Amino acid sequence: MTKENQDWRPEDAVIALELLSTPIMIADSEMVIRFINSAAVRMLDAIEDDIRLDLPHFKANQVLDKSIDYFHKKPAFQRGIMQGLTKTHKGQFSIGGKTLSFCATSKTDKANNVSAYLVEWKDQTAALG
Repeated sequence: MTKENQDWRPEDAVIALELLSTPIMIADSEMVIRFINSAAVRMLDAIEDDIRLDLPHFKANQVLDKSIDYFHKKPAFQRGIMQGLTKTHKGQFSIGGKTLSFCATSKTDKANNVSAYLVEWKDQTAALG
């Protein structure tokens, strides 16, 4: 094992996710958001007023430890996509006049049970405008 490998710790991955400019969320197998990086908080905070046009209860700083249902107009539809996820899924939806794209990937254990959902986000509104 090299010195560099000995210096790597599992918590370094979380630190790395926090440093990324890409908005990232991780939900557990019950679809409760357990991690949201600063880039995702900034993105959601910037469009919070717009999101609230469709979801009046939404607050960007309250996403952590909430079900993914918290920020979807059609939670059952979104859950259907996530529960059937066998490969990376790319999607897009509009909320509050904003267009958000996402790339969702499931993480499975050795028995092929979903242990987490990883989602990368992007506000596409300006690009599509």
